Amino acid sequence: MSFSSEMQAVVDELDRCDAATILHNLMPMMKAMDAKLDQLLERTASKSSCAFCTVEHNKDNHFTARCSKFPDSVSRTAQASKLHLCVKCLKPEHDLDCGMKCGNCGLDHNSYLCSCRRPHAQQLKRPRN
Repeated sequence: MSFSSEMQAVVDELDRCDAATILHNLMPMMKAMDAKLDQLLERTASKSSCAFCTVEHNKDNHFTARCSKFPDSVSRTAQASKLHLCVKCLKPEHDLDCGMKCGNCGLDHNSYLCSCRRPHAQQLKRPRN
């Protein structure tokens, strides 16, 4: 069978199908493509290097530890809550128990949200000569 006769057979088959049947058959493929497109867009979207600031508000491209817009634990905790971030790992989506603990006090929150200071932090600094 030649290419043109194969194409004619496909066209004839399409003529026999009504639009509803064609759409019904195409919908699963279109939904799968839509899901893949959403994943691609999410993966390639610009992300801020600061957990608390959006890309638009992070003009200086600062990191979370250097955030001057949310400089203290109270404002950072409020922003994390507003953005629905995990208070342990500061990510929007993860397993229910991410297992992170504060490096300062060992409690169930991120170090950037900790209001405690390490009691021996001064002792860890090198003495000046």
